[in-house]
Amino acid sequence: MTAGPSHSADADPVDIRALGGRATGQLLLRVVLTRVLTFGALIILARALSPAEFGAFAVIGIVVSMAVAVGDLGINGALIQQPSPPSRHELATAWTLQLLIWLAGAALIWVAAPLIASAAALGADGAAQMRVMTLTLLLWTLRHIPVALLTRAMRFDVLARTEVAQVTVNHATTILLALNGFGVWSFVVGAVLQAATGTLLFNLAWRGWPGWGLDATAARRMLRYGVRYQAAEGLGALRDVVVPVLGGLAGGVTAVGYLHFAWRNGQLASSVEEIAGRVSMPAFSRVAADRQRLARAARMAILTVGLVVGAVQWWVIAVAPELVTSVFGDRWGPAVVPLQLICLGSLALAPARIMRSLLHAAGMPGPAMRAVIGGVVVLFVGFGVLTVLAGLAGAGAAFALASVIGLLLLARASVPVMAFPWLDFLRVNTLAMIAAGGAWLVVGVAGGGIGLVASGLAHVTVLGALAWFVERETITWLRETWLSARRGPPPRSGVEI
Repeated sequence: MTAGPSHSADADPVDIRALGGRATGQLLLRVVLTRVLTFGALIILARALSPAEFGAFAVIGIVVSMAVAVGDLGINGALIQQPSPPSRHELATAWTLQLLIWLAGAALIWVAAPLIASAAALGADGAAQMRVMTLTLLLWTLRHIPVALLTRAMRFDVLARTEVAQVTVNHATTILLALNGFGVWSFVVGAVLQAATGTLLFNLAWRGWPGWGLDATAARRMLRYGVRYQAAEGLGALRDVVVPVLGGLAGGVTAVGYLHFAWRNGQLASSVEEIAGRVSMPAFSRVAADRQRLARAARMAILTVGLVVGAVQWWVIAVAPELVTSVFGDRWGPAVVPLQLICLGSLALAPARIMRSLLHAAGMPGPAMRAVIGGVVVLFVGFGVLTVLAGLAGAGAAFALASVIGLLLLARASVPVMAFPWLDFLRVNTLAMIAAGGAWLVVGVAGGGIGLVASGLAHVTVLGALAWFVERETITWLRETWLSARRGPPPRSGVEI
């Protein structure tokens, strides 16, 4: 097994602030590019495909979501979190275990596909599409080790470039096939080619091979930490499963399509949540021994993501009626209210992800797992009850309620490490809400595409002015982090994250 030192060497704990700042910038650029691609693709696909076809793929996609929930039993998380770089035997053991997990998962999906397709009334193609989707699981397995080692080294430049490339392949394929009448198969083929592109590029970047082997001691250690880690991460991913599983309570497969549309657009800022988790986990793990430094890093991360996510989500809440009908068409009007409620709930997701990473880095996956279980239970129970009582709006309200409760539970679990900065978090969201009020007034007067652009400019201007006067500490910290990232790693003495 070989790997280039620049791609496999661990990030130095002293360099974490510079590396974290650079990684965040790289992933933010990736977010901008992928979200622009995704948003543009959604505009085309929303006009080329029906809500029922969106709903059908949401059900088929449950295969991927359930696989994400199980994942590799947290083996990658254990490799990222452990203090010392993984040895050759540990990498070989991780690779062998991951392949065995994929074989078991693929067999279960192959057997269950006809039953799921029949229950969801997807027809003969539904079972075939689910079985084809198992290819994505194999391809993900082949890239687990490279992604773990690149993440340990905080080589997010490589990760970001690869992810932009694979998303581009996915959307180009899906649009081409959809415009030529392939319906749901467009999504399936796009997903498989996306996974294949990522696997190829990640392995080319790593330039290594883990080998075969099974060391019992290494396996027990990785699984002891990893199962609890994956339970927390995987259960968090189950929020995407609730729509295909219970969304039909709002009115069949068409209702699932409306909710899937709202789910995807309502979490457009979820990439910030993803960045928060991906950067904070390896960064926090490298400084976990210094609890004061760890707590400060977590607090500033929460304030930063609160400001960024709030800026996007409050604007979407304010202009959603005009945004949906003007950009996507009148037939998506029923998705407006659930979209607004999902945006509201999404405000809690990024800080919750940071608190989860904080617990994992501190060697406390058990409390993180229990907190996530509580949030998922609230989501599924609340979704079922509120969707029956209030239809699409009830589904959105269930998401918002579960997101807030999930954050409360994680904040409580994190008390031994740090106190959650509630007043700071509420303050940055209040600023974004005030700015969104101005955006609502502008779009109400102008309307249409011009009104949306003008409202966005007004929102950014007002929020920027408010943040400059109220959030000086956060802005100063961000500026210093950006400068340290541009200068490169800081000197190896007395540097705080």
